[in-house]
Amino acid sequence: FFATGTYETAEPGLLKAGWPALLRRRKEWAAEQAPVVLPDGAPTADEWDPYIRRLEWGLYRFEALTNAAQLQEEGEAMQHCVGTYPEFCRSGLRRIYSVRERKSGRRVATFALEYAHYGDGMLEWIYDQISGLKNASIEQPELICAADALLRAYLELPEQRFVKPV
Repeated sequence: FFATGTYETAEPGLLKAGWPALLRRRKEWAAEQAPVVLPDGAPTADEWDPYIRRLEWGLYRFEALTNAAQLQEEGEAMQHCVGTYPEFCRSGLRRIYSVRERKSGRRVATFALEYAHYGDGMLEWIYDQISGLKNASIEQPELICAADALLRAYLELPEQRFVKPV
């Protein structure tokens, strides 16, 4: 949906297919996509490509944290350990977002996605965690829905776009 703005219809056989068949089809589709060339202004050595810099959904805005200083600032403001994650982000294993209220800009949470490795060599972005101030649990349905929208946006990107984790 995010790439074209239209919903795709599934082939009738896919509705009965199991997960291995669906994952194989996704991998085949990703291989057919053209590689993405990074524009001018690509990340520097201390900055990583967030793939999606900003997403607004409902009452919330997700702002990518793209370097160690931003992670440190977020960790201090939210009083949790996200400031210790730059190596995970540089390596390609995680992408982290500061979640803010759209109107006020007030920080409400920190959201992390993880590039998970499956036994068959497949890599896929998954939900890692979403934490509020001092690692408080986030239970607002609107915020969980917004975080899911960001994850779905990552899943819509072509696989060649991502740096393989080191």
